[in-house]
Amino acid sequence: MTALSCSDVAAHIMAAGVPVLLLDTCLVLDIVRAPVREPITVHDIAAVHTISVRASQSPPALTLVVDEQVLREFQEHIDDVESETVRDLKKIGESVSGVLDRIAALDPGQTVPNSVDLLSLGFPARGRRLGEVILQSSLVLEDHGDEVVKAFSRVNSVVPPATRAKQSVKDCVIIESYLRLAEALQSAGFSRKRVFATSNTKDYQQGESSLHSALRSEFNAAGLEYSPNWSAARHELDRQ
Repeated sequence: MTALSCSDVAAHIMAAGVPVLLLDTCLVLDIVRAPVREPITVHDIAAVHTISVRASQSPPALTLVVDEQVLREFQEHIDDVESETVRDLKKIGESVSGVLDRIAALDPGQTVPNSVDLLSLGFPARGRRLGEVILQSSLVLEDHGDEVVKAFSRVNSVVPPATRAKQSVKDCVIIESYLRLAEALQSAGFSRKRVFATSNTKDYQQGESSLHSALRSEFNAAGLEYSPNWSAARHELDRQ
């Protein structure tokens, strides 16, 4: 997948004339770990399928964009996330098997299966494939030196998503790149929805009920909306 400059991505978006969804890495990885993460609801999973269909149909009804840092992070973390999900599914299956054993012991005359193999349902491999489809349907926005400089400034000033508790440069590069793209679209008169979606609410909200107020002014200036999960992103895209 070839990364495109901000101007090239903006030109693609303007030509398509459809809403835009800018994705954070954690949101794509959430597709893989969906079966074992309680905050990820069936509505989020349904929204992933809806968004994937909209982005891949011809002509597309939605433009997906990922910063090239998102692509790198996905490739860096996907194997570990898949392995963690396998371990969690095995633990859940073993727990359910224990429940079944106790039910069988309480009622020896009842026919009760003695085990549950959740991995036989095809996850997390199917989730990984869907995540990869989402990325393959996306325009890749290249990092620019200006965004890197701004990201370090954001980190040094501890402006969200930067925090004092962790290294946040990568998060800041991603959001600086997306803000630059949104501003370019704003200047070009693009009137369709631009939505940034991330499940990293800890860093982007930092205790507030929605997007942190320090980021809200930047988002408003760029005409960019914020969504904390897949279903909220779909709702925001539909709210024209």
